[in-house]
Amino acid sequence: MTRYPLTSASNYILTPNLPFNKEMVSKYIMFDDDRYNKKEEEVMIKFEREILNNVKNLQILFRLAHNTREKYVEGFRTILRVVSRYPQFQLNQPFKFEDEMETFLNLEFPKEKGRTVDGMDRYLKRIKVFVENSYNNEEIDLDSVDYQRHCDTLDDSLLENENCLFSPEKIGTYKIHAKSYGSEGRKNLFTQFDSQILTNEEVLKIIFKFRFSLRVKYIRVWKQILSLMADWKEYDFSRNIYLDEHYVSDQMNLSVRYNKDSYNNLVKLLELVYGQQEIEETTSTTNDPNPAEQVANPVQLADSVSPFLIDPTLLMAGIEDYNREAKQKVEELIKNYMEEDTVDFEADLVTSVDFVTSTISQDINRFSIAQNESLNED
Repeated sequence: MTRYPLTSASNYILTPNLPFNKEMVSKYIMFDDDRYNKKEEEVMIKFEREILNNVKNLQILFRLAHNTREKYVEGFRTILRVVSRYPQFQLNQPFKFEDEMETFLNLEFPKEKGRTVDGMDRYLKRIKVFVENSYNNEEIDLDSVDYQRHCDTLDDSLLENENCLFSPEKIGTYKIHAKSYGSEGRKNLFTQFDSQILTNEEVLKIIFKFRFSLRVKYIRVWKQILSLMADWKEYDFSRNIYLDEHYVSDQMNLSVRYNKDSYNNLVKLLELVYGQQEIEETTSTTNDPNPAEQVANPVQLADSVSPFLIDPTLLMAGIEDYNREAKQKVEELIKNYMEEDTVDFEADLVTSVDFVTSTISQDINRFSIAQNESLNED
């Protein structure tokens, strides 16, 4: 079975900002590495040649946001891996995902890493549509096809967008955020980041060297960190942008890999713009504290709070309330991620759930302070 050669990333369906035009309709591919065995590759190449080359299917994929298209393709590839193990599957026969094949998929798909039957059902419904589009023998005039992509509608100066590319001529226009800010403090800090950090050419080169999906994950955590700093009552907006690692780590778990890597990369960007000495004076790194300091300075709820003065009944009631609220928010997050195709599932679920749950400690801290003050007044 022949396959068009991969030239750079010019025809790989998951390439960010990939052109969509009629000259490429029969040349797009859906895998570009060697992690598959020979039988799996043969099944995927068959899918490329018989299903992916249909312009209606390509329209569906190109009208999706990049992270959603990535989920589609990853789901399809997992299904095709399982198909390659189906004893009755023949390469010279059309794809069919009914009856015995569907039963086989229900048994084998959940054995793939990170996959469930519910997840398979979502992708199986979509792959059936693709197969029907390809095998119905409908003639399509390629000149009449609308080749608009989802990314054609996006702001190409917003770093999270796949059509946002580096160009020296665009320096001064790049943005980290373009939606509502939630508060005046956040708006000021994001605007300061755009004008001071994203106008530095070396910073931009570093950001655009990240693989697109990784760049998006980092930026989302950066925005989370900047929002935390902007909401901090002790933050000084008259200064250059700075971070407080102890405060940030109280609000979000920096032991999570993407959180830690994002934080450290953000520190490096600030150092590049403001200079290392200034950043070292204002920004902590994610190194573990000195063990001697840990012994000398045990964990405290707050500098002015004695935990022994807190009414334990009231404290437990407060904790239960926060746990209920967090549980509800986490369930809503999971439901949204399972149903919506507009977010990056893995990274956003980890960072969002972590953000919701890690704020409980700060809420308990504030609750404790309030209860302590109340008890002292009594």
